[in-house]
Amino acid sequence: MSEHYFISAIIAALIVVAGLYVKNKSEKKVYQNIGIGIIVIGAIVALSSFGKAAIAIALFGGIIYYAYENYIKREQV
Repeated sequence: MSEHYFISAIIAALIVVAGLYVKNKSEKKVYQNIGIGIIVIGAIVALSSFGKAAIAIALFGGIIYYAYENYIKREQV
């Protein structure tokens, strides 16, 4: 049972690291948004083993982060 959580944590961490790499190394906004999407997917994978409530929290957090990055932060500049 604990081995399943350990493997899931490693996979989620690798997905998040890949998303951070794509986001930080790319010059174009499209690729940065793809990196953010990969990070959100990694967070969902990490939290999915904790149940449906954690998935809802991860999706809600991802939507809030996306809105902040694309609308609120853009208006401040």
